[in-house]
Amino acid sequence: MGDARQALVSMADQARPFDVARTELEATWLDAANDLFAKRRRQIPALDRLAEDVRVDRISSLEDLVPVLFAHSAYKSYPRSLLEKRRWDGLTRWLNTVAASPIENIDLTDVETQDDWIAALSKHDHPVYASSGTSGKSSFLPATPSDREFTMNCIIRSVQWQHNIQPDHSHNVLVLAPSQGSSRALEFYRLFAHHYGNPDRTCFLTDEPALLSDLTRMASLTRSIANGTAMPSELTAFETDMAERLRRIDTDWDRMADIVTKLEGSRVIIQGFWAQQWTLIERLRARGITRLPLDPTSLLGVGGGTKGADMPPDFEAQIFDFYALDATRQAGGYGMSELSAAMPQIGDRYVIQPWIIPLILSEDGTELISPSGGQHEGRFAFFDTALEGRWGGLISGDRVVADFDTPNVTIVAGSVTRYSDLRGGEDDRLTCAGTIDAFVRGLTDEAR
Repeated sequence: MGDARQALVSMADQARPFDVARTELEATWLDAANDLFAKRRRQIPALDRLAEDVRVDRISSLEDLVPVLFAHSAYKSYPRSLLEKRRWDGLTRWLNTVAASPIENIDLTDVETQDDWIAALSKHDHPVYASSGTSGKSSFLPATPSDREFTMNCIIRSVQWQHNIQPDHSHNVLVLAPSQGSSRALEFYRLFAHHYGNPDRTCFLTDEPALLSDLTRMASLTRSIANGTAMPSELTAFETDMAERLRRIDTDWDRMADIVTKLEGSRVIIQGFWAQQWTLIERLRARGITRLPLDPTSLLGVGGGTKGADMPPDFEAQIFDFYALDATRQAGGYGMSELSAAMPQIGDRYVIQPWIIPLILSEDGTELISPSGGQHEGRFAFFDTALEGRWGGLISGDRVVADFDTPNVTIVAGSVTRYSDLRGGEDDRLTCAGTIDAFVRGLTDEAR
């Protein structure tokens, strides 16, 4: 590991690493970015090809990074036919074009689904984070075991940074999501429950795994229904599957509601994206419970988008009022699977870790916005120096409001909006929240 990169990554051990000023970081950022660019070009074919196309040979300024950032669609750039024909060898060859470590000699003999393929890669120390797109095409993000360990440690520590809650295995922990699945969010929930929850007082919404293959099948059939090409037999099977899934999920929500009603006055941590938090409250209200006060030191782990969820404009205030909690009792933040660590919300800002170089771009993603101060709107991009398994530079699909008056650039909480939503279009990229929501709701909204 280069000296500059090591200096940045080691800041994860500080009590509040996000307080380091941008002026103290920029020189180290550029040294780390240039070292990693030279190294990753030799390792990642897609990066080398991009660098040649845009004629960038070294990173001497933050502006030099912009042309060599990957688009967020890069990690689903494989031909769809590889999934449809179950060409796992071809999908592995594609993954090698965006991975920093050679992926070789993987036993694919018994692989039948995307989930089997990811499990086979993980077995050979090539973990992959995945999310399912609404068209049935998943994004696959190559990582390393050390990437996974670093990410999980940072996510666990963020709760300590925000609320000084220690991972002492003593809490009531409720997770409004499946206990199994290949998304990073589900991996975090499992790790969080292990470190913070009392095993006898920890509960997941369901133990049914959120399989990519199920979500992809449902999404693909939804597209067939929409364009009129679905066969009657497929429709019948789809309706049967959806009815059974909704029955199981309905039972799971009732079980979770039963547990919560017994926790009035208790100290509880409820982990779940906004849509699932709202669903639980609706369940409790349907039982005639208008308010269920928890111990004031309880915590809601919240976040994620709300697209597709039928919630009122003041849903956040209603959720906290229902539990008689102050709105500050949330472990929120802004992140994505492509980042090594999410940005925890401290006050009314999402704060950025020092090993992540924030880049605010023009809407078309071609120009760096770098004012001397003030708040400015732009497309969020970044270069993450902590990542080992893939190139750390990426342009997101998110419009944000960035605050350049803070010591490092921060993002105004609540300002994140998908450009595709603003345009009324789709970009086929489900966030972690969207992937979990798709499992819980079974994509039924899209099927109607």
